Amino acid sequence: MDEKVIKNLVNGLKSYDHLNQLSDTLQKIQDCRMDKNMHLNSKILISSVVSEFEKILAENRTSFVLEFLRKVPQLLNKSRGKIFQSLKSKFNPRIFAQIPFTAAQSKQADEWTKFTADCLVNLYDIRAQELESINTEEIILSSSSAIQEKSVETTLLALVELMKVRPSGTVLNFSKIMQLIPKKDIFLETTNVTLLPSHAEKLLSSTIENVPRSILARKRTDIQNFAIDHKSYKLLSHLYDQFGSIVIIDLFKEKDNLTIIEDLVKSEHASELSVQHKFLINILASGIFPEKEYLKLQKVLVKKFLLEKPSNCDYQIFEAMITQPNPKLRPLQIGINLLNKIISNHKTRSSDKRLARKLLGLISVILQPVAKQVVIKKSIEITERIEQEVNAGEKSVEQTVTEVDETIPSKRLKIDEPAIESVDETTVLDENLRGDQIETHYIDTSFTKESGETKQKQCTVEVVIENNEKIKEIEETKDIGPSVEEMLDDLIC
Repeated sequence: MDEKVIKNLVNGLKSYDHLNQLSDTLQKIQDCRMDKNMHLNSKILISSVVSEFEKILAENRTSFVLEFLRKVPQLLNKSRGKIFQSLKSKFNPRIFAQIPFTAAQSKQADEWTKFTADCLVNLYDIRAQELESINTEEIILSSSSAIQEKSVETTLLALVELMKVRPSGTVLNFSKIMQLIPKKDIFLETTNVTLLPSHAEKLLSSTIENVPRSILARKRTDIQNFAIDHKSYKLLSHLYDQFGSIVIIDLFKEKDNLTIIEDLVKSEHASELSVQHKFLINILASGIFPEKEYLKLQKVLVKKFLLEKPSNCDYQIFEAMITQPNPKLRPLQIGINLLNKIISNHKTRSSDKRLARKLLGLISVILQPVAKQVVIKKSIEITERIEQEVNAGEKSVEQTVTEVDETIPSKRLKIDEPAIESVDETTVLDENLRGDQIETHYIDTSFTKESGETKQKQCTVEVVIENNEKIKEIEETKDIGPSVEEMLDDLIC
């Protein structure tokens, strides 16, 4: 059985027409190797895989080479030397990042750690020699380094690809990465080597995507300051995805950062898929937006809906305004009039009408009242005291406590008091007792016993009703200010 399987797999390696067919064959080889019932340690199969891989490697067919490295990396251990030799002539960061996985499984993590450390050291050495005006050809690197490229950009791409395939259980030297990031208002000495802002942005973007948040939290403020100084909205978007609205709160703590909103508003018309446009939507959706700048943006958007042809970006921004968590700044009433005009206009495209109907549906859901049912529970505690004279100068007191629970329907706004016939003193107190409504009735009745007969001498009834009644009412929000028609007329004028 094994011989037939091996023969079929070898034939599949030699007769494939496209990448998918090769991928299926390599996957079958890997599955058979992992199967305990199969014993595919045949030298014929391993030699066939190695020979076919080296053939493709010599032809510089990158996609096929990567497929071999991803599917059967451990079978290519003998080809590591030829891989390094091929990278010297034409370096490929993705192929370089897969080399650590050609080692034994127990050594893959150490191999990956060494490769990343070599990349970081080379970045520092190359950048330091560039600051000393040394030509690229004359740059000296460590001979023991796994990467011998003398370009910062190439080494940076290799480090980024290594981060994407980081094995579990490995630790990245994050402090070394932050040393290469330029900082503001720091005196740069000759020993302080940093990357260019464009290179630092690429490095930080890959770090945020591939490093755990617990490690990033230590340097989040430094990364955010770098992104603000260099107006890197891509980094700010990544930070917002990782840490949430705390990024936007810190962003608008300083008034100088309010100019970022103007840049976002100006650039959002340039490209519908631009990073600035996405970050602007994130700010609006978070509800953390300066009120003055928000109203300015709303006026610009309303004018465009009335007088111009809105784009998909405008619909997305308006949707973010409608669904934001701050109810006071939602343009619901204005949106109903605007969207109805767009739908009724015969010049509007069908795709725009669909977007307008979608937004109208969102507005109707938001404006729909929420029915609330209030259930009030009343706890009545009745205490009855009976004093009797048994002998001369002696009294006996009997006390009885009764608790009754009653549920009041939500429509009843008043609580009916219990009917007590003989009441001499009544005191009503309103206090908070354990958050419940407690009514306590004290009934004191005194009896005198003379010559074996009991006669009623004193009857004192004290009723104390302690009531803490809380009735929830549904709050209705009303718009205060000029009417929608007046606002639209002012905007048109």
